[in-house]
Amino acid sequence: MIKPQYQNTEAYNEELYQMVLVNPGNEDYYLEYKAFFSDTEWPAKWGKLLAFFGNRLEKINSWLILEGRWDLIMNNAEPDNEHVMKYYGKELALFYPERCFKVWSNNSDRIMSGGINRRDYRYAVHFLKEIAKHPGGKEIASQLAEKYRSQYPRRNAMIDELKHLR
Repeated sequence: MIKPQYQNTEAYNEELYQMVLVNPGNEDYYLEYKAFFSDTEWPAKWGKLLAFFGNRLEKINSWLILEGRWDLIMNNAEPDNEHVMKYYGKELALFYPERCFKVWSNNSDRIMSGGINRRDYRYAVHFLKEIAKHPGGKEIASQLAEKYRSQYPRRNAMIDELKHLR
């Protein structure tokens, strides 16, 4: 709907485009902006938005979902973005299980190497449990647990938390 203060569609469209740029991830602005374009016009406009956000695509994950661009969301998760995996890991694992395993194992490796208390180890085991939930993941989680046991044999709390993996 054209707002009364705008005399033409192009002015409103430009203002809406600016709102989209200033409010990344806002689905209302995004959907309203997208509605201005036909199916043939939209790919060029979408490409312009992707180019604008460039290496900040994590800010527009909600738009990427609307566009079905799980590949770009997966790229946002790599190599160890635990926040992306927290929100989108279940869906990403359907499309990219091996890549998700790598992200979860990177998170676990990072936490285990710097872990200093039981809470850290419990959090790292959480990632191993995520891996184990998916087909082929139990073997990977077991291998990682064995790696941690051999790398850090004196970390009793870690070894105790790894028992919860079974």
